[in-house]
Amino acid sequence: ADAPTTQNPRAYETCYIRKDGTAVWAHVVVSDLRDATGALRYVVAVAIDVSARKAAEQDLTRALAE
Repeated sequence: ADAPTTQNPRAYETCYIRKDGTAVWAHVVVSDLRDATGALRYVVAVAIDVSARKAAEQDLTRALAE
């Protein structure tokens, strides 16, 4: 049995809103895992909280605009 292979990784950043109304920025990577015949076996997604980086970018943008 061949191990599944990763194909077509996609990455994007998006903002999620928590139930309490606060925003969380995430860097998300989604990949297909396919078997040797190319049939889709799994879809894997990883989300990393990048809220601190987004806040720092906004602070820098504001500081440079002054």
